[in-house]
Amino acid sequence: MVDASDNLGTARAGNVRQIDTAAKRARLPRRKNPYWQGISGGRGGVSLGYRKGRGVGIWVVKVVIDRERTEERLGAADDEGAGTDASSFPAAVSAALQWGRQQVAIVEASREAAREATVPTVWSAVDAYAAKRKKNAGREGSEAHLARISHAI
Repeated sequence: MVDASDNLGTARAGNVRQIDTAAKRARLPRRKNPYWQGISGGRGGVSLGYRKGRGVGIWVVKVVIDRERTEERLGAADDEGAGTDASSFPAAVSAALQWGRQQVAIVEASREAAREATVPTVWSAVDAYAAKRKKNAGREGSEAHLARISHAI
């Protein structure tokens, strides 16, 4: 017995390889949204897209990192009538993977900067301590210790 999900997977697998050759891309209908093919990292990784318009098709790359999507145009595809600067499918895959690595490095660098920004400094520690003492002094009625803290600042 054949499961319906098996047919769906086969249909998807058949559609995945639509953009790997110029002949297959030529048979695709024009549309605003790209035809996507995942090339690295599964569902949240790097995907290469092909956007077919009136003229030569365009390679597009996207990556999803921490549920945030970033997309960029790579360049012209090597369709019929394309110029010398057009990229083949393997070249577009290589460029997309390199771009994806750069995006991951950017995200990791920003995370490291955010982590460093949260490291307490002497100034922030003294401020936090003074705020806590001021809060407690209001309850106790004594503010003599604040003079020493504010003098240290």
